[in-house]
Amino acid sequence: MIQLLIKPYLQVFDYRSKSSIKEFWTFFIGVYLILILLGIVGNRIGVENLRIYFAALSFLPLVALGFRRLNEVGINKWLFVIPIAGLYLAGLPAKGQELR
Repeated sequence: MIQLLIKPYLQVFDYRSKSSIKEFWTFFIGVYLILILLGIVGNRIGVENLRIYFAALSFLPLVALGFRRLNEVGINKWLFVIPIAGLYLAGLPAKGQELR
C-alpha cells in the first residue's frame, strides 16, 4: 500500500501510460488523509502551512495519475482538467473589480 502512495511521485511526468483504479483511489484517499493529519499536527505545533506545502507537492502527481487513469478507461485525458479549470475560473474577480 505504501508503494501505491509513493509510485505517483516517481511517475509525476508520465502522462501517457495507464494506472489502475486501485492505484488512483489509494493515492487520492491517502493524500486526503495525510492532509487532514498535517492540518491537525500543523495547528498543534504552530506550522499551519504544512498541509499547504504537502498539497502543492501532491498536485502534479495527482494530475498525472488522473491522466493515466483516464488513459486506462479510454476517455480523453484532458477532461480531468475541467474541475481544476472551473475552480480557477470561479476564483477570478468580476470585470472591473480588483482582488481584495
